[in-house]
Amino acid sequence: MAKYSIIAKTSNELSEGEWRELINSFNTVFNKQFNVTYFKKKYLNTVLQFSIHGFLLHENHIVGMFSVIPRAYHFDGTEQMIGLGCDAFILEKHRKDDFFLQDMADAAYKVCKENNIHYLISIPNTTAYPYWKSYGDWKDIAALDYYILPYRLSKLVKVSNLFDFFSAGFFKALLSCANILSFEVKVSPKKKISLVRDANFLKERYNDEDGYKIYKMGEKGYFVIREYDEEGICTIYLVDCFPLSKYMLTKAIYQIARDFEDKLDVILFVGKMDSSPFYFIKVPKSKEPRVQPFIGYLLTEERKDDFLSISSWDVGLANFDNR
Repeated sequence: MAKYSIIAKTSNELSEGEWRELINSFNTVFNKQFNVTYFKKKYLNTVLQFSIHGFLLHENHIVGMFSVIPRAYHFDGTEQMIGLGCDAFILEKHRKDDFFLQDMADAAYKVCKENNIHYLISIPNTTAYPYWKSYGDWKDIAALDYYILPYRLSKLVKVSNLFDFFSAGFFKALLSCANILSFEVKVSPKKKISLVRDANFLKERYNDEDGYKIYKMGEKGYFVIREYDEEGICTIYLVDCFPLSKYMLTKAIYQIARDFEDKLDVILFVGKMDSSPFYFIKVPKSKEPRVQPFIGYLLTEERKDDFLSISSWDVGLANFDNR
């Protein structure tokens, strides 16, 4: 075990050799083919112009990592930085100690506190979730919900694709009517915790080269989509919608259906909302493709109850990095 060590660095402290090592290790573990441009955009385009990393070294080579991406949030009337815990891994042959992951996280937490980041959030996968709960003392905030519009029915249930003509026609007519009849009413009160959605955030979080498309709606409203092929199903993720109101959702869903009518199968939103248009269907928990556990970690006791209460949060895929 003497050959192993734990260090923490910020992204702007990494040498070109360290960038190559973390990328090669990440791609090996997750079977990806990301390049240095992808990771530099992800880790350097932040509110601090860097992210924070805890590394596991073996003979001074990176074999494990835990990263924290800082973002600016409104938190009950003040502006705070909240870190996104992500990209945790250890190369398989170096998984010698159950505490390596936690040790990397602890090293990153120390640098987080030095940079006034006292709150962290994450959506771990099903393998990592019990680890961070048991070893890391992360707390449950909620499981996020799925909302779906099944534009072409045959892609979701075992029916003939002849039904697609009727389901697409039905939703097309329904969305057209809803768009015409919708009107903006008083927006629900703001949540205690929400992203600072300014021009810098839009530039940092969403990039045309990564497949994001931003639609501006009025002076301050917007929504963001990203297209995926999910095992042959053309899925348009509604990644962000601001403000998250029935009116804005109606406008967003209508526009998506118009722009992607020829290939659209499903529109999907993952997050929490107080209310949605009736045709944007909340998926039963038993039918969700994957549980999305929204968890948090505190480096302070201040406003703990607010931070760990889902009622405080305006939250969706925009807060994370998995879409």
